[in-house]
Amino acid sequence: MAQASALDTMVSLGCVDTRAGAARELASCLGVEDVLLFVRDPQLGTLIPAPGLPQTLNGGRTWRAFLKGSSSAARSSGEVELPKGSNRSAHAFVEHGTALITLGGELRVAELPDVIRLLPLLAAALAAEQTAVVARSEAAAANEAANRAHALASALEAARAEAAKLNAELRGEHRRKDEFLAMLGHELRNPLAPLVTSLELLRRHTLEPRVLATVLDVMSRQTNQLARLVDDLLDVSRVSRGRIELRRENLLLSEALADAVAESRPIVDGRRHVLEIVHPEEPIVIHADRVRLTQVFGNLLNNAAKYTDEGGRLTLSARREGDDAVVALKDNGIGISADMLPRIFDLFTQAPVSLDRAQGGLGIGLTLVRTLVELHGGRITAESAGARRGSTFTVRLPLARASVEAGPAKRRPNDAQEKELT
Repeated sequence: MAQASALDTMVSLGCVDTRAGAARELASCLGVEDVLLFVRDPQLGTLIPAPGLPQTLNGGRTWRAFLKGSSSAARSSGEVELPKGSNRSAHAFVEHGTALITLGGELRVAELPDVIRLLPLLAAALAAEQTAVVARSEAAAANEAANRAHALASALEAARAEAAKLNAELRGEHRRKDEFLAMLGHELRNPLAPLVTSLELLRRHTLEPRVLATVLDVMSRQTNQLARLVDDLLDVSRVSRGRIELRRENLLLSEALADAVAESRPIVDGRRHVLEIVHPEEPIVIHADRVRLTQVFGNLLNNAAKYTDEGGRLTLSARREGDDAVVALKDNGIGISADMLPRIFDLFTQAPVSLDRAQGGLGIGLTLVRTLVELHGGRITAESAGARRGSTFTVRLPLARASVEAGPAKRRPNDAQEKELT
């Protein structure tokens, strides 16, 4: 084999991109079947196939012992013992952690000197390549570790932010509960005071029939107020434990609205409000619990009446939109501030008012409304342009299945939307 040919081939073995072709060319020059190339792996402490030549020998313990011994040898050469039954011969040429193995054929000994002389250069090239591979691997590991550290730092920062947010929410929740307890004490004391006074009058005096009737009326009214407060507290308890059950039936939406208007009539009339009722263009049937739905719309009407100055205007409208029944209650009352709007349905949340305000209530009505609407498969939203600019509460409920399948009723050409002012 000419020096130039051997040099070119060995140089090509030193490059991973040309290594496979150079190994085949060298095998042809040496008269053998295959040429294998191994390089020492510093981490494993043994020889492994060089990159680009994923070949090894199934040589059992003898082959493994050769690989381990040759990985630390400075220079050696000789025949390698293959497993019993193998009809091929194998020769190894080792140079500082690099082993070149020939397999089978008739090795042309005359061609070996050039290969052996160039073997140190090949070993140096493979060592440099191995160092570069290790460096790249270490750089990649360091980069991956840095990325993991950055991700962990980001996750830790996010966890801290979430913890701070939860702590703030917990502080707000505790504050609202404290305010609620103070409000509850005030609300319970309000009806108790006239009840105690009335009892004292009954105990100490013989009252005229007219005065007696007045005293009994006061006692009845205040007892009813206490009952309503207790009912609200019980409903909150049922909500928190998921114990509210609905007794559904197919009913006209207008019937539930009429019941709610009748229940809210005393407070609406007492504050001299104008209540406008916009009836739907067609009968709307829903599958709902009539009592609970009356409670929903009654609470909304009471809330609107309480937080609207005397002589205000309330508009209650109902319509069909696709497969939903939509009920909207609009008022021109105190409105809802931008910071209060996102949590208006939270438990114990009320507009900022003093304990001696005239509206009353425990701040749990809207929470009950939202829960009952969602139990019916619906949703409720609140809108307001800000303080003193009124508000609108919109309830969407699914229609009864029969109404959905039947589709909307056709309007007669001269039908007008019915309105009622009360």
